[in-house]
Amino acid sequence: MRFPLRFGVAAALLTVSGCAAEPSNPAQLWTADGEWLGTYTAHGFESAIAPEFVAEAEQQILALPALGANEAERRRRLADDGLVIRTTLDWAATRAAAAAMAAVTGAGDVPSAGVVMLRRSSGEVMVMAAHHPQQATPLPVLAEAGRKTGSAFKPIVLTAAFLAGFSPDSQFPAPQCVPARGIDGTPLQACGGTGGMLDLVEATVRSVNPVYVQLIEQVGPPEVVALARSLGVTRSPLAPVTGTAIGENPVTVIEMATVFNTLANSGRYSPPSFVAELVEGSGRSLLTAAPEPAVQIVPPEVADLVDEILVQVVERGTGRAARTGGRVAGKTGTSLTLSDAWFIGYTADVVAAVWVGFTPDEDRSMVPPATPIEVVGGSWPAEIWRQLVAQTPNEP
Repeated sequence: MRFPLRFGVAAALLTVSGCAAEPSNPAQLWTADGEWLGTYTAHGFESAIAPEFVAEAEQQILALPALGANEAERRRRLADDGLVIRTTLDWAATRAAAAAMAAVTGAGDVPSAGVVMLRRSSGEVMVMAAHHPQQATPLPVLAEAGRKTGSAFKPIVLTAAFLAGFSPDSQFPAPQCVPARGIDGTPLQACGGTGGMLDLVEATVRSVNPVYVQLIEQVGPPEVVALARSLGVTRSPLAPVTGTAIGENPVTVIEMATVFNTLANSGRYSPPSFVAELVEGSGRSLLTAAPEPAVQIVPPEVADLVDEILVQVVERGTGRAARTGGRVAGKTGTSLTLSDAWFIGYTADVVAAVWVGFTPDEDRSMVPPATPIEVVGGSWPAEIWRQLVAQTPNEP
């Protein structure tokens, strides 16, 4: 098997540091659509094209039993056996994500942005891309160190509420503010109430924080955290506090994409996958990856209730900027300090999570004059999401 190199960028993008144990016939990484992605070096896989994706792919590759009985044997084969590895990365979609992030946020002293896109049918990671104008280093929020999710965490709380017996028609008071607790016990004020009573549909569509703090108080923060783990938040620490309902726990972009993929697939969880095929230099296939069987986390009827509400978020709520003309479900998120903004949504084919925020100064608010507008989940992140999805072909 051979994958064509169409852009001739391999030599310019590859960086290999000198080492006494340089690989003799190193493995090569390719994208799903035939672009060269990276090569194996004495320090592991290196690539300037999609470093965050490549780092995650390497971890998955090193866990493959088909490569050997232990990590040392697997690394030896990657160094010397001329392996060709086709990943799940979609280079055309990755370029579309990069273009959308740059177009919306601009250049210079602007916030960073990150996108993870999954193929909804399988959990394959199609895009893991960063717009990081102030730094040349990888963007940790994609997979390593999370940021506050704001109201993008509310669908997890909503799912837990439905599992606990609440319904979309359940009514809650919506005062202007209610007290909550942050992850370190710090007292918070969760504001944005409308007054009067709201059901859970309207509280989600309008993203009303005081209702969700009351909801998690009744459902139980530990129960919400346990559900988040099952839905896809498998790495980030989660404190069982009432501030969880309004996204005070930092979570990575890939974890949030995975959660929404679980909800989009009627409550079935599929772990993110990065590797599609592994072939020896002789052409013999060592691995043709089949998606792991999905695990039913929540009953389909519960996930589908959440889905119906998330469609309304985009049709008439805080996510209107993500409308594409087709069926879209999603949720906005903005941290209390306006330092993190999210939109996570899905179509029939893909799930994509978009984060925007300043780095490395995590406390810098995205308000004028630091940004041209007050950046919230329904502004730049939703617009990046819309532009990306508009350029992503539907599955046949």
